[in-house]
Amino acid sequence: MTFSPAIPTHLLALLMLVLVAVPMLLILRSPRLRHPRTRAAILVLRLAVMALLLLILANPVTKVGRKRPRTPVTGIVLVDTSRSMGLGEPTRLHQGLDFLEASLPEEKDSVLLLPFAGELARAPLALPELRRLPVGGRTCLGAALGRALPLAVGTGARSITVVSDGRVDDPQQLAEAAAAAAAAGVPVSVLPVGEAPTSPNLAVVNALVDRQVPAGSRIPVTCMVRAWGCREQRAEVTLVDAEDGRVLDRGAFPALDGMHQIGLTAALGKEDAHLELRLAPVEGELSTEDNALPFAVSVTEPRLRVLYMEGSNHRDKRWTDTWEYDFIRDALQETGSIDVDVFTVDEQVADGGRLFHLDRPESGYPASREGLFGYDVVICSDINRTIFTEDQLSWTVELVAERGGGFCMIGGYTAFGAGKWDRTVWEQLIPVDMKTESEGYEWETVSPVIPEVAAVHPLWHFDADPAANRRILEAHPPFLGFNLIHRAKPAAKVLAWHEKREMPLICVQPYGRGRSMAFASDAAGGWGERYQTEWGEGERDNRHYRRFWVNAVRWLAENSMSTHRTQLLATTEAIRCTPGETVALRARKLSLVRPEELRRWRVEAWLDSGGESRPRTVVLRLNEQSGTFEGNLVMPAELAGTAPVIRFRAEGPEGADPDEAEVGIRVSAADRELADPAPDPGVLRQIAERTGGRVLEAPSELAALVRPAPRDEADARRLYTVPVWDRGWVWGLIVVLLAGEWVLRKTALFGAT
Repeated sequence: MTFSPAIPTHLLALLMLVLVAVPMLLILRSPRLRHPRTRAAILVLRLAVMALLLLILANPVTKVGRKRPRTPVTGIVLVDTSRSMGLGEPTRLHQGLDFLEASLPEEKDSVLLLPFAGELARAPLALPELRRLPVGGRTCLGAALGRALPLAVGTGARSITVVSDGRVDDPQQLAEAAAAAAAAGVPVSVLPVGEAPTSPNLAVVNALVDRQVPAGSRIPVTCMVRAWGCREQRAEVTLVDAEDGRVLDRGAFPALDGMHQIGLTAALGKEDAHLELRLAPVEGELSTEDNALPFAVSVTEPRLRVLYMEGSNHRDKRWTDTWEYDFIRDALQETGSIDVDVFTVDEQVADGGRLFHLDRPESGYPASREGLFGYDVVICSDINRTIFTEDQLSWTVELVAERGGGFCMIGGYTAFGAGKWDRTVWEQLIPVDMKTESEGYEWETVSPVIPEVAAVHPLWHFDADPAANRRILEAHPPFLGFNLIHRAKPAAKVLAWHEKREMPLICVQPYGRGRSMAFASDAAGGWGERYQTEWGEGERDNRHYRRFWVNAVRWLAENSMSTHRTQLLATTEAIRCTPGETVALRARKLSLVRPEELRRWRVEAWLDSGGESRPRTVVLRLNEQSGTFEGNLVMPAELAGTAPVIRFRAEGPEGADPDEAEVGIRVSAADRELADPAPDPGVLRQIAERTGGRVLEAPSELAALVRPAPRDEADARRLYTVPVWDRGWVWGLIVVLLAGEWVLRKTALFGAT
């Protein structure tokens, strides 16, 4: 026995003198304890307690020994039993188990075999039990390693070994678990198993599509397909109506290894559509479980109405089977959501003439305010000003300023300053300062210059890929002439400049509650002859021209249409996600366009999975450049296999009614095990490198990791330092002595009283 005092020895000695002297002094000077025997008894009891306390402070200790467990845990082996481990012949799982059979020591109780897929098993299994275990589920290696780490620390296991093909579904969690293992000094060794399968496989990974569209629309659907081992076979994807099986569109592609994006089109009616993407199986396909993807599209009824006036009423010189006014009309009508009333003139002159409806020649420009207010956008292309009454001109201004409509003037001999429009009330609508009649226009070939800052405007949006979109803009054909412009108005935004003059060719601006646009060249024949026929992808293809005018009309009409449809339009980037994935959210307040107005609104979103409590709310940030509210929402793992609803709510300044919207999203229950069935040993190697483990190649390497270290008899015992005073009887004796002193003292005091 030795002493290990809690305080220095000289302080302990001083404390001993104080603890002996103070009780003696208090007893001897107490006026109530007069009997000598009583004083002596109390003094003895107090001194005994003080002696025991001083003994505790002196901390007498001794060395004791305890034998180690007979079978210590020397290693933990995590065995992947996910779906991909069932591939191959023999299967990847059995390849790993055969390796373990040849590696483990005879005394297998020293190694814990824990299977994992979706989660780590709570109890170890023997090898025969693992061989009978069915495969299935996702490879959640990060979660399994995170749970195995405290088990290794608690049992004293020297290492953790992972048997897997590396097709992990939780890479972020795996990185965190590997970092924790490295910090704890627990090496993680790995045994990669499996080879790339020879069977081909196709999978519909996702689809990109607008979730809310107007009735009668033709919407693009981008199908994202992953192909593996198809040896350049031709694959086919079909878009069908899930309710009646009707084929809406189909596309074929060479199934080279990797990701493919196949563009399809769905023509919708007036009802919500339930659609499905289907992949035709290729010969010998590994699995067809992931060859289909159902989704729904919400259809809104309101249609956009355009009043289009065109002064060129003759056939096109290049496409002789097409009338000049057909170019814009056909571009708008083919969307299925835009109605166009075309007006033209009996003759194109500077003064006089008659404007008439193409299908109803007896009708001209609306003769009443109510008739004009039935339209969302007015397009005036090379029409002389004398055709209109002053009331009709004023109603047009009112349509834009008060009702949120759109207005566009397109160039020509009788447009802008050449047509004396700078002397009418429409001058305030048009977003440019026009030159006078004498300086009206120029016949000059010019390629428009689109500034980088303007290239993100909705009118210039043709492709989701920025590089492809820039290529389309650079292919813009030249104009052959244009109206002369002084400058853009202060509130206007220039979308295209003259390449040599400091003069805008295309401008837009907000005006009151609406929007307006100036297009200084021609869009139907004449100066626009090449523009309307060459801006496409090949011979007799003007798809980019058509898309531009659809973009323009929709942008001009956006505020007007907002009074006819939902005020808050919400969407997600894709229709399907996986548990734990971050979902991109977007919402737009259609009735507002100015950043200063949008800043007064707060848009939030939350996930409604049918539970009683409302989950955490995500506040969407305003992107002032695009005018949209954007944010992200992480999909909880427990929602796998469900179709929850993401709800949006917009709250504005005092007095404004809140707006709501909702978007459904499918959380995939199917794992991604076979999306790419090839093993990924690189992931496992990274774990071993980060934690100081090994990449096992021979059974002897694993055997060396889990083999118990040899010990002699002297090492079989470990000595521990144990306090001598830490016994129950010591504490009991202190309690008895204190109780006896208290009883004796109280009895003496009561007797004296």
